[in-house]
Amino acid sequence: MATIGSKKQEKKIAEFAKLAKKLYPDINELAIKGAFRYGAKAAIEKSQFSKWEEVAEQPATVRKKFFNLLMQESRTHLINIIGEGKVDDFIEKLKVENEKYLKD
Repeated sequence: MATIGSKKQEKKIAEFAKLAKKLYPDINELAIKGAFRYGAKAAIEKSQFSKWEEVAEQPATVRKKFFNLLMQESRTHLINIIGEGKVDDFIEKLKVENEKYLKD
């Protein structure tokens, strides 16, 4: 079963995949999206939520905590895509980008 988020979450995944492609032109955007979906699925399994869309309805502090868990769960897949030496910097850039989604 595919892990699908709210419209805003889907937009964020697409934006983050485009950022990855800009930073690392040789990567496949779909692979990045897949890594995020895997991370979301794993994070859901470790959280109190039953589906990803529920996270979008939560306060910013909860969404930020979930995003950090999603990044942690995506890390191994991201390493395989962009390389171990680049993944931590990439995740930090994503955390900065994610802040704009926490302002509502």
